[in-house]
Amino acid sequence: MKLRLFYLLIMMGFQSRAQTPLEAFLAGSVKDAELTELNRQEEYFQNNSFNSPWLREIEIRARSNDTEIGLEDYRLRFGLINPKEIRANKTHQKILRDQFALDRENKVNDILLQRYLILIEHYSLTSSLLLIDSAIQFNNRLRSTIEELDPTKQKETWLSLEEEELKLSLRKEAILGKIDVIKFILVHRHQFNDNLEWNDYNFADIEEIERTLSLGMNSTSIIERAIDQDLITATSLYEIKEAESRSNIGYLQAEYDIERGSEVSDHLGFQFGFSLPIFNADKPDLQRDKLDLIEKEVEAEEDKKEVVENRKMDELQLRRSLNQLLLVRDKQQEFSNLNDPSLLDDFDFGYYRKSVEYNNYLNEKELELFSYLLEQYIVLLHNRGSLVARPSINYLSKELRTFEME
Repeated sequence: MKLRLFYLLIMMGFQSRAQTPLEAFLAGSVKDAELTELNRQEEYFQNNSFNSPWLREIEIRARSNDTEIGLEDYRLRFGLINPKEIRANKTHQKILRDQFALDRENKVNDILLQRYLILIEHYSLTSSLLLIDSAIQFNNRLRSTIEELDPTKQKETWLSLEEEELKLSLRKEAILGKIDVIKFILVHRHQFNDNLEWNDYNFADIEEIERTLSLGMNSTSIIERAIDQDLITATSLYEIKEAESRSNIGYLQAEYDIERGSEVSDHLGFQFGFSLPIFNADKPDLQRDKLDLIEKEVEAEEDKKEVVENRKMDELQLRRSLNQLLLVRDKQQEFSNLNDPSLLDDFDFGYYRKSVEYNNYLNEKELELFSYLLEQYIVLLHNRGSLVARPSINYLSKELRTFEME
């Protein structure tokens, strides 16, 4: 484990190259409008204290001993607050600080996931477009071949090729429409105007994907941390409410009575009083809250178990996706070793057409499985919270290129 982590850090340490457009797109995540609400909450939290005051209240009292105008008795009363309430609110403020930090981490993690998925979809669509263009070109060559052979005997084949070309052209237009939508989102939602190029892009290979996923296999995921933090916050709020139910623990009072005695010391006096914690009017409400808290504790444990189970199932599915991808790539390699049917002495038009269609199928299936594998890979990293790890890493790239968040 330590050796793999050391290897990963060494590989990232050698990367001092300029950011690619893909990494520039990922790096802009922290500027997204989705953080506006969280930024406002954090600003309010920073500018306002959630700590309890040291005193519950301060009263100034004055009294007249008769009906004549004039005051003879003055009192200054300090209402004491439960120290448990002070500690509970102080602790809660620290918990809120941790909550905001985790919320920000979660939010950026979610934003990065969406950006990765946009990149993967863009790659899949643009690559599909190249495959369709290739299929259309092949279709045109087949029609030319038919005309050279004997067009009068190939009417049915010619019509099927026309039908196929129409289907390919319609698919191409549909894909172009999806690409236009992505470009619109990039420009207007993310203010990203660079072109995304995939022709020479070096993706992380299967070995790197497996190695990256193995590094954090047994670590606590960001989802589990969020569940724990929500429970900690709920428990803290209950403790505050419990302390506030006994907020009034008594008072201290200073007095000055003009008519009492002749010396200054005779005029001065003090009183104090303490509340006996025998009755609590908020007890029924607190008991209901305690039941709710127990329910949340049980739900949190169940939710964390479900998270672990889902992660294991996702890892199993990713393993199957890897196997499928490897199977198709093996078939691609086998097919590439065969002779070109168009160069055979006994040229067979039907076999030639089937062989190219099979090759197109392999290429399309490889693209579909690889794109799906990348999605599963990124979703697994997202669920662990790895997308917001420091330093920031482009997990799609070979050798795990690093980039600077803006």
